[in-house]
Amino acid sequence: MNLLDKKLIDVLGVWACLLAAPAMAQSPEPTDVSPAAGSSTAERDCFDFSLLTPGTRYELGDTVQAAHATITMRDYLGSRAPADSRGVWIANTRLAGGTAPELRTYLMNAQVMPDVPVREVTLNIAEASSGGAAPHANIEVNGDRYEVIGGLAGINGTVIGNSAAGNAAVFVNLAPAAVGNWNVGTLELHATKGTIESFAFGGLQVFLNNICFVK
Repeated sequence: MNLLDKKLIDVLGVWACLLAAPAMAQSPEPTDVSPAAGSSTAERDCFDFSLLTPGTRYELGDTVQAAHATITMRDYLGSRAPADSRGVWIANTRLAGGTAPELRTYLMNAQVMPDVPVREVTLNIAEASSGGAAPHANIEVNGDRYEVIGGLAGINGTVIGNSAAGNAAVFVNLAPAAVGNWNVGTLELHATKGTIESFAFGGLQVFLNNICFVK
């Protein structure tokens, strides 16, 4: 290498360093980012019915051990139908959303008792809106059962639960399904006093799936 070539390389090296400096200044070391204002850090536990066998039927008093909760089949307010015609099934359908199977209730309540008391509950729900009878359902919070006539949307904003454990406000967001006579959406419980130790849902035809708790 002659002297001219060596000088040229030295000059190019200096310019390369000068050009790289601004780019390096724009790449600071990563830092921890604080959560956005209003973001929730509450622990959230969810479960569905994907591990249960489609076609399984439960009668009064039967229990199911789910993740994070125990489900017990309870009696239903407002029905004179014979007990042997009512029940809760694991249905191989997706009416409420999520993956099959899901829980179908027919004039019987599925009472859910979380492993520990919770502050909020959310679930996917599908409610029969026609088919020869007006929509009819039950809802329960902390042992206080409430008979719903005319569809679950009618109790949006209602506070249920008069026990010492506390009560909860009900929020219902249902819309007619694109196909079929079903109102489909979500139902939420938000504790307004104390906590939610148990809750139940059932109906003339009510399907449930994707139940989540916020502790």
